[in-house]
Amino acid sequence: MAMDPFCPLLKMLCGLRSVGSHRPSSNVVHSHRSVTARSRISRRSYGSDPLIIAEETSYPNTFEDPRPNILEAALKQVKTHGWSKEALSVGAETIKLPSITHGVFPEGEYDLVNYFVDKSTRDWVSKIPTFRLEEMTPKERLKKLIQTRLEYNIPYMSHWPQAMAILAHPTHLPQSLHHASVLVDEILHQAGDRSVNFDWYTKRAGVLGIYTATELYMITDTSRGFESTWSFLDRRIDDMIGLGTISTEAGRALTIVGNGVASQLKPYLTPTNIASAIGSLSWYLLRRSRGKK
Repeated sequence: MAMDPFCPLLKMLCGLRSVGSHRPSSNVVHSHRSVTARSRISRRSYGSDPLIIAEETSYPNTFEDPRPNILEAALKQVKTHGWSKEALSVGAETIKLPSITHGVFPEGEYDLVNYFVDKSTRDWVSKIPTFRLEEMTPKERLKKLIQTRLEYNIPYMSHWPQAMAILAHPTHLPQSLHHASVLVDEILHQAGDRSVNFDWYTKRAGVLGIYTATELYMITDTSRGFESTWSFLDRRIDDMIGLGTISTEAGRALTIVGNGVASQLKPYLTPTNIASAIGSLSWYLLRRSRGKK
């Protein structure tokens, strides 16, 4: 069995002595997933499924996955270094780890962006009970839910075009779409939607379109407190309710902001990446239609 190349580095960072070729005893738990599978799990929730589980040793198991701490420290460097490996390296140094520690993140800047998106969504979900949605109209609930989630992006707005381009990269698109699907499901569920027919699909496609359009609009918004963005969101929801066809309105909203954000995203997009992204999106939607994740 091939040894995970990141295991020795993680052990070294945590002060553990390598066990070498000792054969594990039957009562010791080991992870036998491939590096790819473990990376896929770690992208979903850092820290909940450490790469290494204890090997047989006479020393106490004091291993602590350093990645969440590195990622948290790296977020503080994004304003200076953007969503980059440099941010990961500097973040590691601020918590007294060597700069080469960024090597434990096989997908580099994507791992950092993905950590932020996952962390923000989890924190947002935990705060939903404080929104008092039961006292709001359906429209007010929808606006409150979308706005409060988008507000997590504000501290990183100057570098958010880069983050969006990283998430849209063909390699990362299926996982990014999974995050978006989970987010939209939560928004509509909390807003009171209980659709079971074809409306289930059209509503989710529409809300995702409006969420993305508003997210893009924020990039070019220079108004105080993003007032123009929230007005834009309000109008899109009004139009959606008035037209009764969410998907049509979502497409129109994306067209409205398309020209304004093109110049922001241009440095990160190439014809090859765009074509590959479309292919990845088609593959993902096909798998979803067949009941696969």
